[in-house]
Amino acid sequence: MARNPNQRFIPTAETIEKERRALELRRAGVTFDVIAEKVGYADRSVAKKAIDRALRRTLQPAADGLRELQGDRYDRLLTAFWPKALGGDYHAADRVLKTMAAINELFGLRHSDGIAERQTRMAEEQAAQVLGVLGRVFDRLNLTPEQRALLGRVVPEELAAVAALEADAVLDVEVLDEGQDDEGDS
Repeated sequence: MARNPNQRFIPTAETIEKERRALELRRAGVTFDVIAEKVGYADRSVAKKAIDRALRRTLQPAADGLRELQGDRYDRLLTAFWPKALGGDYHAADRVLKTMAAINELFGLRHSDGIAERQTRMAEEQAAQVLGVLGRVFDRLNLTPEQRALLGRVVPEELAAVAALEADAVLDVEVLDEGQDDEGDS
């Protein structure tokens, strides 16, 4: 890479092509070690840095595809662990929270100003507390296996209903705000 007068690195066409190949390999699920070997990087850490640079740069189609693939993988993990977490499985609850944090990171939902990050962390902590309480309640109820299985279906349905109510409330506020803007313009 060359330096411009502002002391910023300008990647060469060869560098951009290597990073594009590395990103494509990563998208295919190839490990950093294998990427380093195939593309010609010194080691796995150099390959990871190259992929990180490629993601930051305007190699958008490949980067967006990788983000979408990773998002799909995280969704599958959530689908697998969510019912268990709601059923009181503390390991599954931990996996759910960590997967949610990874999703936030992947899609840039943790802003540098720290406010969104703190809100997300608080929501995750509250979710962990609720899951802990639910798990202890379910344990004390001495539920049968059939009843526990039913919880894995009923609890997510009820949580989805609450989320829908919250989404409707947000929409109502937005519609109200738009109506007030129209009245103020008259």
